[in-house]
Amino acid sequence: SVVQVHVSPKQQRILNQFEIALRASADIESIYTQYIGTVNDIFEENSKLIDDEFNKWIKTLKDRQKTLQNQLKEWKAKQRLKAQQQVSNIQSYRTTLDEGKKSVTE
Repeated sequence: SVVQVHVSPKQQRILNQFEIALRASADIESIYTQYIGTVNDIFEENSKLIDDEFNKWIKTLKDRQKTLQNQLKEWKAKQRLKAQQQVSNIQSYRTTLDEGKKSVTE
């Protein structure tokens, strides 16, 4: 058994306004829920872009570091070779001097 309640025109207008307000609040909630999803998507996309950019620069810097280290190793090897050649030349010169000294004193 359903009880019927008589609603005056004024009450009906108020009920209609409540219905309109409820639909509007549901629409607004839906918009903000979608916005939250959009914010998350934008965050993820930009976070990845930042990481990718930094990783690119880090790789570039590491490559440059490796190049400079290799150049320094090459320089070291050349300098050591030059120094060893000079030591060899000095040893040869000293041998020649020693031989000259012996020939004069003998």
